[in-house]
Order: sequence, then C-alpha cells, then structure tokens
Amino acid sequence: MQECFPHHKTAAAILKDGKAEAVTVRQLRQWVEQEIHLDLTNAPFDPQDETLLPPAGSCSKCPKRTGNNPLLFPEVRQKSICTDRACYRMKVEALVHIRMKPLEDAGEKPLRVSHAPAWQAKHRCPDVLFEGQYRTVKKAECPQARPAVVIDGADAGKVLHICRDGKCKVHARLTHYEASPKERAARARELLAERVEKLTRVRILNAIRKKLPATLSRPDLEMAALDHFERLGHDNHRRLCRVYAWEEKETKASWGGNTVDYPTIAGKAVREMSLPDLQRFQIVCALVSDLYCPGYNPRQPLAKDSNLIRTAARYKIDAETIGATVRAELASARSAKPRGSESSRKQATVKPRTGAAGPRKEK
Repeated sequence: MQECFPHHKTAAAILKDGKAEAVTVRQLRQWVEQEIHLDLTNAPFDPQDETLLPPAGSCSKCPKRTGNNPLLFPEVRQKSICTDRACYRMKVEALVHIRMKPLEDAGEKPLRVSHAPAWQAKHRCPDVLFEGQYRTVKKAECPQARPAVVIDGADAGKVLHICRDGKCKVHARLTHYEASPKERAARARELLAERVEKLTRVRILNAIRKKLPATLSRPDLEMAALDHFERLGHDNHRRLCRVYAWEEKETKASWGGNTVDYPTIAGKAVREMSLPDLQRFQIVCALVSDLYCPGYNPRQPLAKDSNLIRTAARYKIDAETIGATVRAELASARSAKPRGSESSRKQATVKPRTGAAGPRKEK
C-alpha cells in the first residue's frame, strides 16, 4: 500500500488524506516485477542449494516458486519466479556472510559495498558503501586497497578490492582531470565572451525600457501580443482560436503529416486588429489558460483566485449566475431531445430470418 502512495510514510497518513493519489498501474506493475517477482535464473546464489538457508531449503521445491503452483500464478509465464522477497533477500544475505567468513578468519576486515547509487537506497546502512563512494581496484594496487563483498544485485557475494580514499596518490590522478595552460586560457576567453554577451543584452534592455513611451505604439503591442500567444502552448492556442472563431486550416508539416499553424493564424489576425482590440487580445491571452477543465475531475470548479474569476469580479460579472444559466440551458436541451425517431425505431425492429427452407417464424 505504501508503494502505491509513495508520498505518504504510513498507512494512517494515506487513509487520512482524502485526496491521496496512487501511482499508475504501469508503475505498480513494474515495481511488482522488480521487487516481488524475482527471477531465480538470475539469482546470485544456487537455487538448488538446500544448505544455504536450511529453514527455506531448495528453491526448486518451494511452493512460492511460480513453476510449483501454476494455478496460483496463472498470469506469470516464467516458471522460475520467486514470490517471497523476504526469503530471497535472506538467501542473498546468507551468501554474503559465507563469502565474508574466510576473509574475516584471515584477519582482514572486509567492507560491504553496493552497485546502486546512494540516492536509490531507501534505508541507509552505515556499514555499506554505495556507488560513487569507492572505486574498484586490483589487489595490493595501493596501500588503501581493502577487500569488499557486494551485497546486492546479480553480483551479490562477489569479492573485490576497493579504494575509498579520494586523495589516493595512485588513483586520484586517474579520475581528476587537470587542464593544460592552453586549455585554461581558451576557457577564460569563452567565459569572458559569455559575460560580455550577457551584460550587453541587459544594457540594451535597460536602454529600451527607459525610452518606452507612456502609450505604446502598434509595433510594440503586436510584438507583445504575439510573444504572449506563442508562450501559451498548443492546447491554449486551439482554445484561443476557437474563442475568436478563427479558421483552423491544416497545412503540410515538415515531418509529412498535417498540422494547424496557430502562430501564423494568430499573426495574421493580430495585424488586422485595431489598437483597442489588440490591447483586449493580451488580456484574453492571460485568461485563456483558465478554460482548461481537468478530465480526471470534471466536477472541479474554477478556483476563486484564478485570473478568470478575479477579472469577472473586477468587471462586476456574476460568474455564478452565468453558470446557473448554462446548467439550465443544457438541462432543457437534454429534456427536449427526442429519445428516438420513427426511422430509428423501424431500423431497430427485428426482421424474420430467411433461409433455404423459407422464412423463420419468430416467437
């Protein structure tokens, strides 16, 4: 249950939150395949070994293996899937202990390492080193080399040697790149050119801002309106096009299919607008995104702090009255709609079947 609701820590928190959203079916199925259905053919231990974990015995005889219970797991095609994650992990841990014991008997202190990154570990183990916290080396390659045993994945139980000294004189120079003086000079020139370009653009903008008039000219309004339109996105382009009843003519796209070039349609319409209409167009662009109704919750009302509601209140437009009128119109239109015409009723009538022996009598 907690895997279905990853944003909640406990089952009580899930039940308390009435709007808790679960993961998708695809994500849950992927988690089940990775965490619950463990393929024994890729197991790091021998599934036939009965002495690895005596209480569990051999995996070939285990009733929790899908091949031993085909009627219980009909949706799983593979017969070598282990459905007991706890037992699987206990066998992996037993294998790790078996591989560490000879090293401990020899007086060495082997480390426990994982191939997974630290951010993927749900429960941090202080005695485990994760990927990025060590580097694999050869035995006796440096004074800091120590034996280690992998604790997870397909390599669980594998013995290797690692170095976790970030300042190791043998390995640090292999991983830390030092640029040459020529490369450092080239990088300094690139940074200077980038800084010049950024500062130049800021100063140009400030110079324009100081010369903007109190009343904007038509080119400025057109530029602002079209820039606002292009930032709205494809779905809002279509909504705005239908609000203004612009013709959505399809054209040939570069990839071969047909598409509607909304920026070109809007550019032509904006150039034909008067100055007052051009100013109103920018307000409509700011409000059109509130026309979106979420399909997953069609009953969700428009938020009171949305631009559409606040603008309606500013212009003394009663949004609730408009909603009640629309509801009444749709209800009356639905009640006035005929349930079925005479022609459709005739088509629904069952006709007698005919065959070689003549018409068949219907009961």
